[in-house]
Amino acid sequence: MRRISSQFILISPTSILQNHVVELNSEGVVCQLIDIEKQISEPAQTLYYNGIISAEIVSLRNNFSPKEINELSLTYNYINISNLSTESCVELNENPLVIDFETNNLKEVSQIINNKKNVFSKLNIFQLISACSYYPIQILDLQKQIRVSNSPELVLWNGIDLINKRINDRIHLVNV
Repeated sequence: MRRISSQFILISPTSILQNHVVELNSEGVVCQLIDIEKQISEPAQTLYYNGIISAEIVSLRNNFSPKEINELSLTYNYINISNLSTESCVELNENPLVIDFETNNLKEVSQIINNKKNVFSKLNIFQLISACSYYPIQILDLQKQIRVSNSPELVLWNGIDLINKRINDRIHLVNV
């Protein structure tokens, strides 16, 4: 049994938990989301991390053909980061934002974000995380969301300005 917590746990774009613990069994399946404020004491053996916990980052380009990506662009604001210069900025519209880093490697994603900070300047951190984690998982219909009975790979977003909910100078993503 593992118990993991941080300042924020992104369940979905509209469900961001504070003062919660994700409890996983030995197979990595979420057993429960524990609200610490409703407990008499903090759950034993909980690992606390500084940052935001989310489900894994997923690249749609690694799962879809170019034609399918074009079709996806009708419903989602799909942005392939490799197509943007460092001077560009991600623009929001009425469609849910999907950001594709073309990789699921957290070290590479951290490097891309740090190298292209300006690209993300209009986004708060929860929009960024939802765009590369929540929505791609939803589109692919994977059982990887942070929900009871799912088996998500948990990612810690460290190096975040948690007060302003923005990317900081040295963002660093790791599996937890």
